[in-house]
Amino acid sequence: MTFELFLGLRYLKSKRKNFFISFITAISVVGVMVGVTALITVLAVMTGFDQELREKILGNKSHLTVQSTSGALDGYEAVMAEIEKDPEVEAAAPFVQTQAILLSPSGENTGAVILGIDPQRQSDVTDFAENLRGEINEHGIVLGSGVKYALNVRSGDKVTVVTGRKFSLFFRDHPAMKPFAVTGEYHSGMYEYDVSSVFLLLEDAQKLAGLKNAVSGIQVKLRDPFNAWEVGGRIEDRLGRQYRAVTWIEQDRTFWSALKQEKAVMFVILTLVVVVAAFNIASTLIMVVMEKRRDIGLLRSIGTPTRRIMGVFIFEGLTVGLVGTTLGLVGGIALSNSLNRIENFIAEKTGLDIFSEQIYIFDRIPVTIQVTDVVLVTLSAVLISFLATLYPAWQAARLKPVECLRYE
Repeated sequence: MTFELFLGLRYLKSKRKNFFISFITAISVVGVMVGVTALITVLAVMTGFDQELREKILGNKSHLTVQSTSGALDGYEAVMAEIEKDPEVEAAAPFVQTQAILLSPSGENTGAVILGIDPQRQSDVTDFAENLRGEINEHGIVLGSGVKYALNVRSGDKVTVVTGRKFSLFFRDHPAMKPFAVTGEYHSGMYEYDVSSVFLLLEDAQKLAGLKNAVSGIQVKLRDPFNAWEVGGRIEDRLGRQYRAVTWIEQDRTFWSALKQEKAVMFVILTLVVVVAAFNIASTLIMVVMEKRRDIGLLRSIGTPTRRIMGVFIFEGLTVGLVGTTLGLVGGIALSNSLNRIENFIAEKTGLDIFSEQIYIFDRIPVTIQVTDVVLVTLSAVLISFLATLYPAWQAARLKPVECLRYE
């Protein structure tokens, strides 16, 4: 053990004449601990949100969507064949998309997005098969779990689909309406999709939307979703200007950008908690320097270098920071892994739905602790603690032995 570390720990553990110094030291440890705990927990939740959202979105949406710039896409089989020639393309599936109002036999109604699909091809592109409960067949309709709940229907019930397309009968315009039997339920675990998605067979949706043999577009799954920009450009070059490839990032560009910025802002805000604790460390060391003036004077008088005097107080302050950081890491990891149990306990005892899936999209709190986040928080807390020791250590090193020992 070095001289600086030995003396720094001795000063830290020694009984204080002034209880206030010991109290401030304890507050400093607690402050660093709380800051690190908050940082670890918040970053774990935000990283969990990011990853869970990405998995859910990529499970319910395609990596690329190819559409015609003129509207409906005709001859989609030939277009799909061209798309699948790209080595990065894993699968492709046609779809028809339109909006409609759904009416239940009991009178409930709700708006929804109708998706006409080929079940086999759709399952190759998204997680449709994994999220489907029941089946999809001719003249049958699969309702998102939220849509099914809103309509208060069960399997086998008839649901009337009303679209914006109109037809003339007896010199009057009438909305297109068609009844379908509920044959299944779609549950992705993501509220936004479950409350708005409805699935029909491709042929039924084409008739409902009046597209004949055309489709709204083609969904494409890639081997690596992060190559969507590059592959989309190649597909556009191959198909021509009348087609456009939209990536999954483009569809939610503002959302992903906001999520990254929010994580960075939260890191900066919560780091201020550690900074406040660092001021306490500095205050503690300044008072220790005042209390140990005699010791410092003796050390200086026997020729102890100023860098070693500084080292004593730097090690003392760093010890406070390291203890607080270590306790914060343990607390942050433990709290992150217990968030869902805590939320369930509070909900049971108070009846409050703290984490409502209608607000936060998911039915549980997503938590992912990344090693990089833990390392970043640890280094930040230790660095801030180190910086807080520099001024008090410098003040101690510049004390003159004569002034320190004059009245001793």
